[in-house]
Amino acid sequence: VDGKNRYYEYGEYKKIKNFSKCADACVNNVRSSLLDSFRGYDFDCSNKRCRCLYDRGTLTDRNSNRFDKTSREEDGKGSIRDAKKKSDMYCAKLESTKFVGMRGEFDVDEDVETEFTRALRGGI
Repeated sequence: VDGKNRYYEYGEYKKIKNFSKCADACVNNVRSSLLDSFRGYDFDCSNKRCRCLYDRGTLTDRNSNRFDKTSREEDGKGSIRDAKKKSDMYCAKLESTKFVGMRGEFDVDEDVETEFTRALRGGI
């Protein structure tokens, strides 16, 4: 939840093997428009589901087709402040971003090539 106790909208992947693979799914080969509003992720160990968490208004029909499911109903915004306890669920918070260079791939939404390293912190 954010500083006002609101949940984040999310894009969900099914059949993700573990917490680390969830992080990879949320940040690798993702358009910068999604990464700019990425806040962290939840991983459901029992059901092998991964939810990538975003600020409200981030997910659209255009950028969410990569996910198996989405929820755009939540109003969370800004840094993750806390997590609600739920059995077999783990939450990771985006800690920082750092520019690391260019890979020769262009984001179709922007004219600038960028690649970022993202640091995540689990167990909030």
